[in-house]
Amino acid sequence: MSILNEFPTELWYELIQLLEPRHLLALSNTNRHLNSLLSTKDAWAIVLKRVCKERMLFAPSYPIDDMNLPQIKHAALGPYRWLKAVERQQRLPHTKTGGTLVPPILKPIRRSVFEFTAQWRYLRKIFLVPGGRFLVLDNDAVLQIMDLGAPGSPLLNPPRLVHEVDLDWEDSQSHSITVQETTGGGLRVVVMLVTSTDLEARVYDFFLPDIKAYSKQVGRLSLALNSLEQYDSQGEPLLDEERVLLPFCCNHSQLILIWDFVKAVYALQARAQLSAGEQATGKV
Repeated sequence: MSILNEFPTELWYELIQLLEPRHLLALSNTNRHLNSLLSTKDAWAIVLKRVCKERMLFAPSYPIDDMNLPQIKHAALGPYRWLKAVERQQRLPHTKTGGTLVPPILKPIRRSVFEFTAQWRYLRKIFLVPGGRFLVLDNDAVLQIMDLGAPGSPLLNPPRLVHEVDLDWEDSQSHSITVQETTGGGLRVVVMLVTSTDLEARVYDFFLPDIKAYSKQVGRLSLALNSLEQYDSQGEPLLDEERVLLPFCCNHSQLILIWDFVKAVYALQARAQLSAGEQATGKV
């Protein structure tokens, strides 16, 4: 193994980016030199950042600068431990339900009950951001980002309010939200409101730096529904970078609204016509 001792550290760090976390753990246990080289915070920080990218976890959930080496290792190996737990559960005896063999339910290792105070009594939607640290709440007329605590640290109970936006909506009948990470490391939130006369959709970008969180509205769409006989939301909005897809039913017809909130244009058409290319396009 002496030849390995002559490898430059930069080369090992390039190799780290190609290894699964469990393989890096095994490699670091090969000999003393590799253990001292690869069992460092810098090495495992590279691994955790790659795991976040590949597993679509919200990277700001993990404050690497404030985490120690065991915490970073634990976070990087989290997806692997989850898959192993699911595999073990699949090997247990199945029960027959309705003619189908069903594996036993995977029970949580730990359970936490959060204290939602009176200010959250009008909660309509709750979205847990992948990474397990942040919650997006549709609290009636207020959109809120809550912090549950960094992985490896004690849970914040009640959760800490990070940022909120007053939607200033009244007479609401139906709310829907969709959350996605932006390329800049923020959160993009689509919120849709249906009233007795209108449909309104908005897109907000939330940025959560260590100093102070902030947000900005990047899109808004308003449509009059007073001429429609029936309206029924058909699920949550779908977010595809700069476009939002809003499926709904109107007058017994299955429709979908394709909205490009950057160019401020939309197309409304029947779902069956999505591949036909025939669109009724309007200016927002």
